[in-house]
Amino acid sequence: MILSKNSAYMPHNTAELFNPISGVTDVIQMSIERATYKSAVILNSNKIVLIGGQNSSYIPINTGDVFDGTQFMPVQKNTMMHGRVGHTVTYLPTINKVLIIGGSNSNTEDLILFGAVEWYDVITNRFPMLSNIRMSSRQAGHTVTYIRVPFNKVLRVGGGSNQTHVLNTFDIFDVSTHSFF
Repeated sequence: MILSKNSAYMPHNTAELFNPISGVTDVIQMSIERATYKSAVILNSNKIVLIGGQNSSYIPINTGDVFDGTQFMPVQKNTMMHGRVGHTVTYLPTINKVLIIGGSNSNTEDLILFGAVEWYDVITNRFPMLSNIRMSSRQAGHTVTYIRVPFNKVLRVGGGSNQTHVLNTFDIFDVSTHSFF
């Protein structure tokens, strides 16, 4: 299934799920209204996780929703360190976690950028606290690509360090050592 209805600035409390096999689109209620969230498909468990985004007051959200094939449920009783917009989420099948990188606390000129990494743990349905894993710089609006085994690395490219400064940098995250190089 493919998740849609991620409007840039208008939060919704529903998501549309399209089943490419049946051609049917279902409307599913989310646990809260979200806009500009990021989503990751959890390959082996028929789940989709929505992470971060902002509410109708443009305040970043530090929670997540998990679609289990039937309904959305909130991530269990804990939150990320920061509400995030402009971040990326990448499912890492070798460790069954979602890597959450970068982002900011708003879409305004008063933004604070994040360089710290956070996780969503698929098994525990929680955002576990991490040691201090950081990218080379704080940024938002970047892209990431998971490079599968035997490499098992994540490539982070571009982004911005503020609303007018675009970066031409990259980081490589080694999934097995949980570090950037």
